[in-house]
Amino acid sequence: MNTLKQRKLFTLREFELVSKGVLLKYKDISGYYELTKPYIEITKDIKIIKTGGRGWLIASGIFVIIALILFIDRLTGGSVEKNAEIIWISISLICFCIFTIKHTSIMQLMCTDGDAIVFFYNEKNREELGKFIQSIFKERDKYLKDKYTKIDMDFPKEENLYKIEWLKNQEIISEDEYNELKKTILNYEKLNCEDEDK
Repeated sequence: MNTLKQRKLFTLREFELVSKGVLLKYKDISGYYELTKPYIEITKDIKIIKTGGRGWLIASGIFVIIALILFIDRLTGGSVEKNAEIIWISISLICFCIFTIKHTSIMQLMCTDGDAIVFFYNEKNREELGKFIQSIFKERDKYLKDKYTKIDMDFPKEENLYKIEWLKNQEIISEDEYNELKKTILNYEKLNCEDEDK
């Protein structure tokens, strides 16, 4: 799965796996922008967040309670303006509509720069989104493995060891692959030292 499209009201989000990262295209009422998030910046940390509008829901509930109090007061003979409770119920409905529009669950795929790739998240798209994120991880790991498992003996031994240690810690290479690469680096150094002694 190399692409994912998501739409919510006036917002369109498109995600595409490209050779060096994830191409993000965001379009909404305020405009359009696109950028590519490099694989090296993408972590495997995921956060699910419910955003927006709880204040509107609370306000809606308060206005319903006010409408009920006014209605009960009218029934018990109190001096309440005619249709006052209808006005408060109407305000409550407006607040509830705003809550419904603003309330969103999102999934954030965290990045090393403190930014995140943000997806709309709900029960309907949960499986599709999960598959797409697994595709991101698979492509990320492949890209990083291809780029950083190539041992460049022009660099110091410590730098090569650091690269493969980082790959192991990121779970991009296995313990066996790590040991094999480490052995290659250390053997190369031994061979170089023997050649210099001759």
